Amino acid sequence: MDGENSGRMLNDSGPGRAGKVLSIAAVCLATAVPILMGVRPISINEDLGYHLALGDEFLATGKISDTSPYVYTKDPSFLYKPGPEDSGLDRKSYLTKHYPPGPGCWYDRDGVYHFVMASWISQIVMSLVNRLAGFDGLCVLSILLIAGIIIQILVLMRRIAMPAALQAAAMLIIGVTAYERFNLRPELLGYNIFIGQLLILVFALGLGGEPEKPISRRAAAAVVVLQLLFTNVHANSSLGFGPSLAFLADGAIRYFWRRFARRGGEKELAARSNLKRLAAMLAIQIAVSFVNPWTWRLAVQLPYEQLAVFRELKEKSFVYDPKGHPWATIGEHFSPFNMKAFGNAKSTYALMGVLGLSGLGMVCSLAGRQWRMFFILFGMAAAATSLRRQIAVAAFILTPVSLYSIWLGAKAAAARFRLPAFARVSKICPCAIAVISAGLVWSVVTSRFYHSEDMIARFGVGASRSMMTMGAADWINRHKPADRIWADFNISSNVYYLTKPHRDVPILTNGWAYPPAVMNKLLNLTQGLIPFEQAAAEYDLNLVALHMYPATQKLARALRSDPRWTVVYIDAQDVIFLRNSGPNEALAREHGITEESFNAREYIGRILPEDRFPDCMMRTGTATLYNLGWFSAVIEVGQATLEIDPLRHETWHVVGASYATRGTKRLIEGTVWQNKKNHTEAGECFRRARQDLLKAGECFRKALEIRPGFKDATNDLEFLNRQLDALDKGLPPLVPSNFDYFPPGFVVMQKMPDDAPKAP
Repeated sequence: MDGENSGRMLNDSGPGRAGKVLSIAAVCLATAVPILMGVRPISINEDLGYHLALGDEFLATGKISDTSPYVYTKDPSFLYKPGPEDSGLDRKSYLTKHYPPGPGCWYDRDGVYHFVMASWISQIVMSLVNRLAGFDGLCVLSILLIAGIIIQILVLMRRIAMPAALQAAAMLIIGVTAYERFNLRPELLGYNIFIGQLLILVFALGLGGEPEKPISRRAAAAVVVLQLLFTNVHANSSLGFGPSLAFLADGAIRYFWRRFARRGGEKELAARSNLKRLAAMLAIQIAVSFVNPWTWRLAVQLPYEQLAVFRELKEKSFVYDPKGHPWATIGEHFSPFNMKAFGNAKSTYALMGVLGLSGLGMVCSLAGRQWRMFFILFGMAAAATSLRRQIAVAAFILTPVSLYSIWLGAKAAAARFRLPAFARVSKICPCAIAVISAGLVWSVVTSRFYHSEDMIARFGVGASRSMMTMGAADWINRHKPADRIWADFNISSNVYYLTKPHRDVPILTNGWAYPPAVMNKLLNLTQGLIPFEQAAAEYDLNLVALHMYPATQKLARALRSDPRWTVVYIDAQDVIFLRNSGPNEALAREHGITEESFNAREYIGRILPEDRFPDCMMRTGTATLYNLGWFSAVIEVGQATLEIDPLRHETWHVVGASYATRGTKRLIEGTVWQNKKNHTEAGECFRRARQDLLKAGECFRKALEIRPGFKDATNDLEFLNRQLDALDKGLPPLVPSNFDYFPPGFVVMQKMPDDAPKAP
């Protein structure tokens, strides 16, 4: 008996009308969970700007761009600087030698850099929707794409007659595993196509048991057409070969079994016909993958060279290496279990559960000789464990196929050992799933689900002003400062697109649009490894926009301390700097903000309405001010944050770190006055420094009270005690290696040992 027919035995004993109603309710509520998780404003979407820009370019010119006119660091004046050792090299050879192209990219004869853009159809769709309905329309598009994925999975499970309880359980698991990828990206269109390919194969051949007849030419043609579309929708289109390979391997095993073990018969002829058609279908799928604007470069070069980079990154950790490959700064290129990149997200633990189910499913499929299910599970499990970016698509396939395989195995075991009650679906299971689903629906709709994860996603439509850099773009559009914008990598695409007219930025977040060396240079500038004035002079920069997070901290603090630059705008996560001289001098003078003039009350009132959870915006603003190095402002805003949420150990720590840094700064100032024999001023500085250090100790101890063993607070408390001990003994202040507040005339007398805890 095949899997589909065995599935229909589910209700042989009948759960009754009440049970059926409960099962339907459980499925409906569970299906609502992942769909509602897709109802969110555009927020975690660094690439949206360049997708819309390239889509707009096609609609305006009718041409597909494979160069990047928006990336001014690719100008020949920047890249082409031959030296004596380059004599005899033409432009193309020189650039290939010094700036090796990235995956799927090349230089033409004139030295122009070209890249493949596999998402060009997706970009056109997104651009059209944006023209018609703006960000609200883009949110609706995202919801429809996610709903399309979920509905297709539901249709697949109903086709193979999975019990309603398992359908509901699958939807819950998919939602909790895949939600972090529910953002408007080309991959959403790709996932719809991929699942559609699998669905066609299941409708044609089933998922369990032996196919009753060969795959029809119409079904095979539909799979091929979808592969052609997939190739031009998303760079991950090689996934489309997976289901075809699994069904082909299953067909080969069944044919050779019929050919050599059973010998002859109608079933052997049917198996041979099925095998031929599946082989022809896969061959044509591979052939149509070359039908794209870049032919073999997209079909072969891009995936091959991508895999080479990913293999290189697999040997490394998620830590910035100025000499390493710049893609190492992108978390989704690492293992899904890299806790440095992803922390303790619910989706990570959910994926562990999905992989556990898939392992059990593979065992059950082998025991039941369900070859195609085994190969599907094996392939998708390999994809899921390779890269974080595959976490969603793996969950979409692994979850229903694993549960189905396990269920078939359980039914077979129950029949073999005469346990008929095992095959019945209890009313308790649908009831429990319905209750859990209802709770998750409430949690998602109220955004508490995301808040508990410290995610910036929320339930709703539109766009997050703070996360999409809309506030900074509005300021630039309103005040129109002169010249190009230097923006950090994460916000570059959105800064480019949201400024009207579009402002050139260093590079876009499209990792294929430039040589890796160019991206490395930008990252090195952001990390403070290259003097920023070098870039400012090279690119004629008078305007800088930074998204404030630890990676931009060094540059932000360098600009803050540089008298040539002035802060003119701060919101929850973005800061704008203008040069004091040149075309923006008057604007910088009019809108300049210093730590002394910073109005914490006005700032809090401005950022609070940007999110429905006040503590989230306050913590974000506190972190922004800390990364900027305005520690008095951090203390003021941080204390207001703790009044809203007093149980956040991270907030206590950042406030304590700000007290400790300000206290160290005051110790240094006191030392300078002491060296000048002004003991009155020195004594006042030392008194205020002691107050700050004691307050820092209180904050660190509070953080440890809330989170015992919190390493950062433990290390900083140890540093603090050493600093207080030095103060009591009349010794010079301890100066951490990363301290950057040295007034004129100060000579470092006492440094922290290399093995000592670093200053906050």
